[in-house]
Order: sequence, then structure tokens, then C-alpha cells
Amino acid sequence: MHGIVLALHIAVGAAALLSFWTAALARKGSPTHRLAGRVYLLAMTGILVTALPLALAYFGRGQPLFGVFFLYLMLLVGGSVVVAPRAVRLKQDFEAFRGGIYPLLAWALIAGGAATAAIGLWSGQTLLLAFGLVGALRSVHMLRLRRLPAPPPGWWLREHFTAMIANGVATHIAFLGIGLARVLPPRILELHLSWFIPLAAGISAIAWLSRRHRRRFAGRPAALVPQAAASSTSS
Repeated sequence: MHGIVLALHIAVGAAALLSFWTAALARKGSPTHRLAGRVYLLAMTGILVTALPLALAYFGRGQPLFGVFFLYLMLLVGGSVVVAPRAVRLKQDFEAFRGGIYPLLAWALIAGGAATAAIGLWSGQTLLLAFGLVGALRSVHMLRLRRLPAPPPGWWLREHFTAMIANGVATHIAFLGIGLARVLPPRILELHLSWFIPLAAGISAIAWLSRRHRRRFAGRPAALVPQAAASSTSS
């Protein structure tokens, strides 16, 4: 059974990798970009579904540390899978976007990230420490967005590409750590470079796109809060 789930996980991961780069290389907003993005998010959902029994299997093998870590990664990736399409769908309604499930995800991430980082520090596992801090920092951004008095110009685009790149990091980690695990030099796996290289690349990509985003929207007025949302918050 484990082998079947793992094979499905790898197959869905290959579809996710292909659709990710199709969406990334297509003209933004084009039909190809939108279709590939939908396929990618569907594939990521499949990855999460198949990842659950794989994560739980660590507990059965007497490796609870890794079981907890992979369950936390599911939360980290699942949050991005939810946020990415939501930012586009609700780009005209900032209040609706940062309401609903958004604060629940933020608090779950800060709790899960802090706990994972603490476990990593206690056990001397730099991998758990690093990814725990990533989730905690992501949740700080989300909670800060919740407290802003007005939506920043182009907020939805930044939320969308940040979440999609975060998912891309997870996709490439799975590809390198699972798909290519048998052909990569052992030293790369020992140093967790198949995890840290995609993470560093993703953080760099988000930083670069964020700078472009700030220049693009510099001087533009903040988007207006929809009237229905404004009246409900003032009442």
C-alpha cells in the first residue's frame, strides 16, 4: 500500500512540476497561464492528499520527529495552496481576503512554525529549525496584513506570486529529495542541499519580484475597500 501511495505521490508531483513551469513561463494572465495554474493547484492538492499517509507512516516506523515535520510541511504547503487562488479571486475585496480562513491559517502557521523550530533547536536538526522559522515568518507577514488600515497597492499580486513560489519550492524539494534521491551524490542529501537550494532560490525569487512589484505600484493609491466591507467594519 505504501508503495502505491508513493508512486501516486511521485506521479502527481511530476504533473505539478510540469504545470508549475508552464504557468511560470507563460505570459501572466494569458489563458495558458491561468489553465496551467489551475492544473498546478489541483496537482498540489493531490500531493497533499497522498502526503498524509506517507507522513503518518513515520510514526509507525518509530520516527515521530520526521512525522511531525512532514505534517507541519503539509500545513505550510496547504496554506499556500489556499492563499494563491484566493488572492486572485478576491482581488477586489481585501477585507474578504484577509478574513475567513486567512487568520486561522496565520495562527496555525505561527504555532506550527514555532513548535517545529523549537524541536529543530532541541534536536539539533537544522532542517526543522530553518523551515520552522520560514513558517513563523510567513505567519508574521499574514498577521501584519490583517492589521493594515488599507490594502497596499497591488496587494493581491504579491500574495499570489509569494504563495505560488512557496508551492514551487515544495515541488522542487520533492522532485530533488524523492524523484532524484537515488542519483544525487550522497553528500547533497546528507547536507540537505536538496531542501536548502530550492528554499534559497524561492526566497531570492520572492525578494526580486517584490522589488519589481514595489517599483511597479510606487505612487499608486491604495485600492478602495469595497463599500459593503467598509460599512460592515464601521458598524
